[in-house]
Amino acid sequence: MAISGGVGIAPNDTRFDSVAGVTLTEWVGINNVFGNATLVAANRVVLPRHLINRNFPNRRSVDGTAGAFTIRFRRTPDGLVGTADNPASFHHVRVKEWIFPTGRKDTDDVVIGILETPVTHIAPAVVDMKAKVNKRSVLSVVSWGPVAVQLSTPVSKGTPLAGSVAVTSFDKNKFRIGPPTPAAPAGVVPNDSGTPILQVNGGVVKIVGFVTTTTGGVSLQQLEGTRLFPRAPRARR
Repeated sequence: MAISGGVGIAPNDTRFDSVAGVTLTEWVGINNVFGNATLVAANRVVLPRHLINRNFPNRRSVDGTAGAFTIRFRRTPDGLVGTADNPASFHHVRVKEWIFPTGRKDTDDVVIGILETPVTHIAPAVVDMKAKVNKRSVLSVVSWGPVAVQLSTPVSKGTPLAGSVAVTSFDKNKFRIGPPTPAAPAGVVPNDSGTPILQVNGGVVKIVGFVTTTTGGVSLQQLEGTRLFPRAPRARR
């Protein structure tokens, strides 16, 4: 299900186009997504590892083959927005390979997907490794999925919704979100995994983490300088 308390995103609102649905390559023509991924570079998305391997903490478990997964973006290269009535109208890009963290803890529930074809018509979300998130901060969330209860605006199944949540705790490894409030009416429900936690300032959208459970998720700050988010080389003087 998609977030509760969310609203539909206007076709001319491009701020959240970087938030995509995760589906199977064999499901490209049908209306079925089971999680979210966020475009963080033209050829890279970040998503929870449990979407491709439910048993990832077990080092003997096997991750899903990259090519078996496809990322669904709502906007196509010609600027049109796909519709749930015609899932093939979305922009689909298959995953070419995975980049995994070295650990297998709950906070290691993250993977980078390298896309077969770069997505150049959508601005990637900015990964903010220095984000300042205070207790009770209200941040934006976006999620794909079937219509959930208590929607402010009814939308079709398989259409992204946007909303706000209250963050009750945040550190470099993980965060927790609180129950819906008047100021932050959205809630996270099952199958919202990968829903990004976003700081939005005008047209600039920064991702600080993403949902892995109905009460919280992982912070991306822990990944700075790792194989998933290597530091840019310093310029030589």
